[in-house]
Amino acid sequence: GLNSRMSAQALIQSSVFENVGKKAIFSESSAETGYAVAIDVVLGGESENTCPEGTLTAGSFPYEYELLGSGNVKGTVPGEAGQKLTF
Repeated sequence: GLNSRMSAQALIQSSVFENVGKKAIFSESSAETGYAVAIDVVLGGESENTCPEGTLTAGSFPYEYELLGSGNVKGTVPGEAGQKLTF
């Protein structure tokens, strides 16, 4: 899950949350609340977004990026994310 805290702003796009319990996107354990904007996010099972809505948009950043799309995450990320080690 994602815990946005200390007035942080999080932009969550093209994501899938599965088997994370109820806390998928939330703000806790901080004296200051954090915020999140969730776009094209699939919350599976009992997962919830209880974080207050933030103000970020794709245009908030000084660079461009392409989204994979939440429908493509499960079939793409496990084979391409992270470092591949060979010995």
